[in-house]
Amino acid sequence: MPREYREIAFSKEEVAAALTEYARSLGSNAPLIRAENLAVSETDDAVVTVRFGYETRAYTGPEVTAALIRYARKIGLPIARASRKAISAGDEEITLKLWIG
Repeated sequence: MPREYREIAFSKEEVAAALTEYARSLGSNAPLIRAENLAVSETDDAVVTVRFGYETRAYTGPEVTAALIRYARKIGLPIARASRKAISAGDEEITLKLWIG
């Protein structure tokens, strides 16, 4: 069976946009302003911390992954539903890793 592996790198600005949309999709207490001051952590508890005005929120790996998948689909990048997904953090970007097979 063929195997496929892809990596899609998102800048901090794109991650902030993705998390803003993700936060708004969760419900009524969603922030009305765009995320800023994004900080990427190496710990397992909170992968990404962002500030929405005066409020700070932390997002776990699965939440960041979901936000990036949603954002990728919105901007027209194909994401296979059957693919396994993971993220890795770099200095200036977060990479969404996708593989099948």
